[in-house]
Parts: sequence; C-alpha cells; structure tokens
Amino acid sequence: MNGFTARVYSYRSLKIPPGAVLCDAATVLPARELRRYTQGGSPENLAAFSDAFRYRLLRSQGGWWFDTDVICLAPVEQFVSPCRSKAAAILAGWEDHQQQTERFFMSMMKHSDALLQMIWNALATSSAVRPVRSL
Repeated sequence: MNGFTARVYSYRSLKIPPGAVLCDAATVLPARELRRYTQGGSPENLAAFSDAFRYRLLRSQGGWWFDTDVICLAPVEQFVSPCRSKAAAILAGWEDHQQQTERFFMSMMKHSDALLQMIWNALATSSAVRPVRSL
C-alpha cells in the first residue's frame, strides 16, 4: 500500500484484504442521513451523500481520501511532502481536468473551518448538488 494505511468505511461487515482496516461508516455519517441529500432533483442520491461523507471524514480526521478504484503507485512520502511544506492546504487530483467533480484523491487538514466553509459554498451553489443541511 506504499506506506498508506487503507481504512475501508462501510455500514456493514465486509471481507477486506489483509493490512486494511474496516471502520464503521456510521461514526462519520449515519446511513439514515442519506434521505437528506439530493442531486438533480433525485432524493436519496448516493453521489451527494458520498460527497458529504468524504468531506465530513476528512474534516474530522484529516488525511487522505482515495476512491476505491484508485491504485497508488507512488510512496506515501511523495504525497506527504507538499502537506508538510504547507505549500497547499488542500491537495486534490482528478481523472479528467475538464470535469473536476470526479475527484479521485484529496487531502485536507483536520478541523479546517476555512475548508468547511469552502466545501459548504461549493455544495450550496452547485446546480447539481443541494445538501439539505450543513456538514
């Protein structure tokens, strides 16, 4: 895993690979909250819920988020160095530079109020995603 600890968040028990850690997703965002998130007029939208989950997790714990379909080929030090140098408060990578809503990795500082406001503004002003309440 190139120096990363892989934590898999789930609302149910899963078989996961050796070395990964299974975590209770309900400690980040209860599953019942799904009904609060809509996208394009569709209630209980998993994409909007996933965004809220990702942002809450990173705000509460800091660290890195990698989508499950991402393979990290570089050692952790190549990712951590920009954070330590404080060259960037937020690091993010996208699969397609023209469609930046498809995040595949991001890193955030723990308890960042400025970051929380940025996230809320982005979600609240998006025509595609409308959370019902703040993160």
